[in-house]
Amino acid sequence: MSGDFFTQLVTGILSCPIIYIPHFHFGFVDDVINRLVEPIQGGSSLLGLTKDSIMEFCAAQGIVFFDSKDVNTKRDSYAELETLLKRVVDGKFFKKEKIFLFKNLHESMGEVKVQALLQTFAEKYEQNKYDPLITIIIVSAAPVAMLPGEVVDLLSVIEVPAPSNKELEEYVKKFSVSGQYTLKAEAIRADLCRTLQGLQWYDVHQIMRSVLCRTGEKLTSKTVNLALEEKKRIVKKSGIIEVVDSDVSFNDIGGLDLIRKDMETKQYIFNNLTLANSQRINLVIPRGILIVGMPGCGKSMIVKAIANLFGVSLLRLDISSLMGKFVGQSEENLRRALYTAEAAHPCVLWIDEIEKAFHGGNNADGDGSDNTVMRMMSYFLTWMQERKSAVYIVATANDALRPEFMRKGRFDEVYFVNFPNEQERRDIFSKKIHRFKNSNQHSTIFDFTKLTSIDDIIREMDGFAGAEIECVVNVVMEKKFVEYVKRIEEEHKVDTLSVVAEDFLKVIKDIKGSIMSKQRSGSGNEEKTPIEKILDMNNIYNFRPASSKN
Repeated sequence: MSGDFFTQLVTGILSCPIIYIPHFHFGFVDDVINRLVEPIQGGSSLLGLTKDSIMEFCAAQGIVFFDSKDVNTKRDSYAELETLLKRVVDGKFFKKEKIFLFKNLHESMGEVKVQALLQTFAEKYEQNKYDPLITIIIVSAAPVAMLPGEVVDLLSVIEVPAPSNKELEEYVKKFSVSGQYTLKAEAIRADLCRTLQGLQWYDVHQIMRSVLCRTGEKLTSKTVNLALEEKKRIVKKSGIIEVVDSDVSFNDIGGLDLIRKDMETKQYIFNNLTLANSQRINLVIPRGILIVGMPGCGKSMIVKAIANLFGVSLLRLDISSLMGKFVGQSEENLRRALYTAEAAHPCVLWIDEIEKAFHGGNNADGDGSDNTVMRMMSYFLTWMQERKSAVYIVATANDALRPEFMRKGRFDEVYFVNFPNEQERRDIFSKKIHRFKNSNQHSTIFDFTKLTSIDDIIREMDGFAGAEIECVVNVVMEKKFVEYVKRIEEEHKVDTLSVVAEDFLKVIKDIKGSIMSKQRSGSGNEEKTPIEKILDMNNIYNFRPASSKN
């Protein structure tokens, strides 16, 4: 398993003094090292190493035997890290040992003496004072960004990749499918592989143990569904990515017909990626879209509707959680977040209020410059261009963005969502009151028969955002409900209540002066409001409208 990691490890041992593996699953690394020392066809191992060539140091136990993990009592006198490192630097263990495997060493790497010893080891290695195979391997869950800058330059970092599709296919073949014909069984295995894509082996094994005990150790359609739920839980552990459950569809959204039409086209590509990426067709994986526009005009609902349309998980990136107080921590948080998203593919990644992450100005480096922002933005844009996984990004913005994001080719498209026009207001209003009306299944206390025309309501809501239209409806229906309850308490009546246009017009009059479209700067030198900044930005870049009516 993980042939690329094995190859990189062999190359690192042959060429680097100190290797750092940022990974939490020590057992996986041990398995790969075991492959490294196994005899090939009864002869010697690939590099001529044996298990006696490995000395392992655990921060909790000291020196342990690589195989059993039992404490090596014969080496108790070297159980302290500094003592052991000094012996390694002095070449005192080089009769048998070649590989010095340290686990959970990241906190100790902040100590000056440890840093000095690692520096000396690297210098002696460069001076050819050691056997070429002598290598220090440090395995820790701490990301590279959390390590002291004094030692980072000494390290050769080897990332542990997620299992490839081929490896997952071989793994899944081990399990039998419950009572299904061949084609159905293959479809279940393919769905399961797709669900497990992007996860580390530790998580794959954990998920399979969890779901198989609930499905009689057989693969079924239920197994796939359970595995998906387990995968969501793993994604949540990151603390940066949130799994959002959504039952919103484009049928629930008023207007915005152009973006809906475009997304229905993308759906065919996204749901048939294997065919789209085949050598016959060779389409590029859709990158995603950026939605710029007015607050409260449906951007969040669009994101949820896209995930529903594609039939995939919706992940929300918490921008505020990215920013760290240490140098490099913000970039590492972004890297972890994008890695987590790739682990959950296929999915829609929702980056809400993206301008807050890439706005420039003050940052975690504490120097008043925007170096951190620029590095994060560079990493993000590079990842968007180069990723191979089916992560469809939907970024939303309520304020002006850096020009770098506006450039064609960054996203598949940049959409502008304006305040709804008259027809869209009518559509939104009708959808919002629909849930309060009579249906064949349920009775209601509200009578809309006297609401024969809504023309005056729609006209008076000129400039209202979708969220403000919903607010009007909710306020009216809340007042009607209170009136209904009071009638029961005071008059013991349970008659239905008529809902008329005047009910809505009164509420509209009360809030019309404070709606978002009215937020404009004065005639002086006041700074422009976010609404004006967005309009100016749209005038400059001429974004694709989300609606054909605007």
